[in-house]
This record gives sequence, structure tokens and C-alpha cells, in this order.
Amino acid sequence: MSSQLVGSARAPWGERRKRRYVPDLRAYISQCEYNYRRLLKLTTDLNEQQLRVFTVMTGSLAMRIELQQIQSSRYTTSFAINQTLAGDDGTAQSELETAEMLSWLVGPSMVVRLYHDAGLAEVLFFQKQGRIHPSYDYPNRNMFQPDEKAQLNRFLGDWLSHCLQHGQSAIQVGDVLTRDNGCAANEK
Repeated sequence: MSSQLVGSARAPWGERRKRRYVPDLRAYISQCEYNYRRLLKLTTDLNEQQLRVFTVMTGSLAMRIELQQIQSSRYTTSFAINQTLAGDDGTAQSELETAEMLSWLVGPSMVVRLYHDAGLAEVLFFQKQGRIHPSYDYPNRNMFQPDEKAQLNRFLGDWLSHCLQHGQSAIQVGDVLTRDNGCAANEK
């Protein structure tokens, strides 16, 4: 009797309609705007190699973050962002040491494009999986969620906020003294 009630209360599996994923564009664009502003804060002082390296402390672990500019044009700039486990001196540990310590943990690796004319930043590639599409049918071969791109952009926003709050950048004393001496010499 109870199985009839359960069966009659719901439509049979084949008769259910699939709801197609409809992205919330207002929330998506808002997230991309926040990501753009956060990423600009982290990339304002790129060195000659178009690279910014800093460390983020997570508990007792130091994570090395690399922001590498890989493409730049008038309206767009693309960055490769990688996170690895850092050694005591802030340099990346050898692959063997990293594998032994945290063989199950892989840091985020992504390519992010900044659209300067629109003031947006979005994830293009994540973990070397290829270009991320705006939406996916579900189920799919790679088992991506229908809103995979929106989720990755929210993750980028959270991750950038964490970097801004807990990041530490190493400054060489010689460079600071040289810049200070150069400024003082120009002022005289």
C-alpha cells in the first residue's frame, strides 16, 4: 500500500521534465566585476618578467602563488595563476618533497582573462581541463555541473579575497634602498 502511495505521488521517471539551467547573468557579471577589482590589486606591481610571486599562509603551510601575464592587448590581459606548496625560504619545493607531503592535494591552476573595457575577469581554463563552457548539459562525460563556470568564478573570487587578506610578499632590502636613494638623489 505504501509503495503505491509513493509511486502515485510522483510522476514516473521517464515522464519528468528536465529543467534546463538558466544562468543568473546579473550575479555572474557582478562576480566577474569583483574578480576584476581583486585581481587588479594583486597585479599592480608586476616585475619585468610580467610575474608576481607571493606567499599565502594557510595554517602552518606556506603556499606560493604565481601570477604570470601570458597575453596582453589593448582591451584584454590573460594571467596564468598557479599555487604550489612553498619551502621555508618562499621558493617552490621540489616535486618529490611536495608529493611526499601532500600527494593528494593539488593547488589551483587556472587561466583568467581580464576585460579592461568592461571591467570583468573570468576563468577560462581550470586545472588544465580545457576551456570552460558557460553551461553544460548534465550528466556529461566529465561530470561538470550545469553552472560549472559560475562556480569557478565564485571560487576565484573567494580565493583572491583569501590571497589579499593573508598574502605576504617578499621585498628585497637592496631594492628598497636603491629606490629610496634614487628618489632622494632626484629630489636634491
